[in-house]
Amino acid sequence: MMSYFTKIAAFSLFCFIADIGLLHADTTTDLSHKLAIIDSKRDGKLTTAQELEQECLNLLTNVSTPEDSGLIYAEMALVYAKNGIGQPAKKMALSKLALQYPLADTLTVRMYVVWVSSLHKLYSDSLANNDKAILRIELAKVCLNGLKYILPHDLSQATQDLPSVPMFDYIGSTDSPLYQELVRENREAFARRREIEKQKLLVRYRDIFIDKLIYLIKLDPGTKSQIEQLAHSILSNADDAKEVLSLIERKLSGD
Repeated sequence: MMSYFTKIAAFSLFCFIADIGLLHADTTTDLSHKLAIIDSKRDGKLTTAQELEQECLNLLTNVSTPEDSGLIYAEMALVYAKNGIGQPAKKMALSKLALQYPLADTLTVRMYVVWVSSLHKLYSDSLANNDKAILRIELAKVCLNGLKYILPHDLSQATQDLPSVPMFDYIGSTDSPLYQELVRENREAFARRREIEKQKLLVRYRDIFIDKLIYLIKLDPGTKSQIEQLAHSILSNADDAKEVLSLIERKLSGD
């Protein structure tokens, strides 16, 4: 019979595969495993992206839930986002399509990151033009809508080092108190590690959005007051808006 160490190692490897760049889903499923394999084949080449897109489209024929459809469209967006492949309009369309479906929070935010990066690429030559304020505001709205999914999260552990997950080999009855304690310690450590990883990821995404907003303000200082108004109208509550504006102000002051 497989030792507990072997079982834990196999389980951890599967979770690692399922998390590759994408699958911060709440459950591990056969679909998420297939998508993780597709994700691992991304190499930044357009021809490969087109092939992987077709693999994703093939998976759509067997989906049974909106959640599954969302995961597939999200992976298609990420396939084209790998290493800055072109096709910004396609990436934006796929990320917006994925956002029409229920997604885990981290993946929702990731889609907003793809969306805003694609939009920036599409508008890059026009954003600095004085008569293109509407484009700058469009970009700001996407950033703030992405931040809306980050701010409710507790990010207090994001600066912590990742804890190690204790592994062990156990031979004996699975009913013994020692075995049960070892399992409990392993699961709790794994859960702590996953939570800290999630918080670090959300902080990284938060900084991307904040940096984009600062970029827009530097292009046109008049955009700052518009961003302030948008923050109060888009974000969930006054405290969230205040936090975003404070982050912007601190970074602007530090430059």
